Amino acid sequence: MDRPEDLLSRPSSARIYDAALGGKQNLGADRAALASTRALSPTTAQALIAHHQQVHRVVRYLAVQGIDQFLLVGSGLPSALPPHATILPLNPLARVVYADRDPLALGHARALFTSDRVRIADCDISRPEDALGHTFLDWDRPVAAAVLSMHEVAHSPVPAYRAALAPGSFLWLTLCSLEGFPQEVQATVRDMRLGLTFRTVRECHELLDGLELVEPGLAWVSQWRPDGTEPAIVPEHCGWLTAVARL
Repeated sequence: MDRPEDLLSRPSSARIYDAALGGKQNLGADRAALASTRALSPTTAQALIAHHQQVHRVVRYLAVQGIDQFLLVGSGLPSALPPHATILPLNPLARVVYADRDPLALGHARALFTSDRVRIADCDISRPEDALGHTFLDWDRPVAAAVLSMHEVAHSPVPAYRAALAPGSFLWLTLCSLEGFPQEVQATVRDMRLGLTFRTVRECHELLDGLELVEPGLAWVSQWRPDGTEPAIVPEHCGWLTAVARL
């Protein structure tokens, strides 16, 4: 079993993400990991920024569609601009549940997110039942359920979410793609023992089989309804794909 000091000496995908966004909730191991991947692929930080920006574009789209309940699984460490900062100005009565299994992410979220419209849930992304049914949300009404770190789970949680969500809900996935990372970066990430699951674009499409996807369908994160603020990066070098399905 890993000792706490061992966990802190190894990089964490959530903390690397925080470092790329200029946050302060990361450690030396995370900054070193980000520097290593940047050396192999200079667009690494821009890709993480592109991922962060598409999160806000998607929640804005969903809020405008009238969705007032959000479940964000794999939400990671709180950023300076968390998703509910985009959601609540559009609908002050919306409810948002952030779910993650990282104790550090949970602790920071509980300390920083003081809105009575927000709740924090301890959830293992590989066990959808940990988050589905959270009592803060009304599951008889539409919910936007997001799995923001599909790269941390090898199997598909899609059937569980489809079965649990009411008609009119949305299911939103972000996925790591093999084609979006140079082989050298893939090897380096594996050496970091982050436990990420890389998928081909074809495998990502297969996960979404049978779902009614919102335009533009499965897309690189920088190309999902871009608004002109995206970092200057070749779309397929973002590394992440995203898709939103209407149920």
